[in-house]
Amino acid sequence: MLNKPKEEKSGDLKIYFNLLRTLLYGSTRPQEVIEDISANASNMGVCAKNLYGGEVAWRCLDCELDPTCIICADCFNKGDHKGHRYFLKTNVSGCCDCGDPDGWKEPGFCSDHKGFAASSEAMLKSLPPYIMKGAPHVISSLTKQLKGLLLKLIEAQKESGAEKDKLKL
Repeated sequence: MLNKPKEEKSGDLKIYFNLLRTLLYGSTRPQEVIEDISANASNMGVCAKNLYGGEVAWRCLDCELDPTCIICADCFNKGDHKGHRYFLKTNVSGCCDCGDPDGWKEPGFCSDHKGFAASSEAMLKSLPPYIMKGAPHVISSLTKQLKGLLLKLIEAQKESGAEKDKLKL
C-alpha cells in the first residue's frame, strides 16, 4: 500500500524549489526576469500584427502559401517583392503573416521577421546571463528528482500489486 507522504516531505520540496529558484534567478525576483526578457525580446520571428476592418494589407502571389495570407504595409515595405505579383487589399481584418513559414515563403519575409527559428534564437539571446548559466543545473536537478519520484512510484505499484496477489491466495 502507498504510504502517505509526511508533512516534512512537503516542506523539503518547498526548500528544494526555493533553492532551484535562487540558482536560476539569483537574487532577482521572477517577475523582474520576465520584464527583462520582454524588454529585450525585440525582432521576434513572426509579425502577427492585428489588422482591423478598414485597414490595408498586401498579398504577394509569389510569396504566399495560402490565398488568405496577408502582410501589413510595414512588413511589405521592409520586404523584397521586386518583380513579384502583388496587390493591395483594402478593408481587411486578420493578422500579418510575415515570418510565418506555414503561410509565407521565407524569401518574402521582411527584414524584421525571419520565422520561428529566428524567434527562438532571439529569445535565447535575450535571456539574462544568470539564467543561461543556471538553467542547465536547474534542469539537471529537476530531471534527477523526477526520475527518483517515478522510480518510487513504480516500486510502490509493484509492492501494491504483490500485496493484492497475496490477498487472492
